[in-house]
Amino acid sequence: MEKQQFHLRSVSDKENYANYLILPLLGLSRFSYGDKDNLVNAYVTVNGKIAAVVRNRDFGIEYWKHPNYLTDLDVGEGTCILYNCPAKFQDNVALFLDSKFSRMSDEAKQLIYQFSGLHRNFPRKDKTFFTSRLVLVLERDEQLREQLNEVLGEKLGSEDELEPKLREQDILLNVDSDISFIAESRGS
Repeated sequence: MEKQQFHLRSVSDKENYANYLILPLLGLSRFSYGDKDNLVNAYVTVNGKIAAVVRNRDFGIEYWKHPNYLTDLDVGEGTCILYNCPAKFQDNVALFLDSKFSRMSDEAKQLIYQFSGLHRNFPRKDKTFFTSRLVLVLERDEQLREQLNEVLGEKLGSEDELEPKLREQDILLNVDSDISFIAESRGS
């Protein structure tokens, strides 16, 4: 049986990029699991499944009725809910894992804008607008590129991503024994 590992990319000490760039591909967000603090993190398995780890599985939503729901299992942090990735977004997940965020499809980006909770041209009180850095990365924003050129002291090309490549030590979380046990017990 193939072992599964989770890919994790930190946005902060608490959250990772999959919360913002992968869950929306399922029409979900960090707010889909009850209280916003109930979601521990979202992940992508090496064989393309999408996982959400929640603290409490009894959050008032019948998550097992989601069309892409696969299974759930108890893990040390709470409950790991596994989903199949829709076939039309598998290439986007591969781009995510390769840190090529700006190359994700327009359809994927629209779902990210809709479900992620990231700000895009959010009006401020001072009549200016705010856009989340991760949205600027998705859009390969020229102003962000210029700022990075100044900070890095080198010129990023127009095709360069504006976010560093994922490092393995930042992205792997191994829960293969729990997932293997569940898969075997369900006859997968």
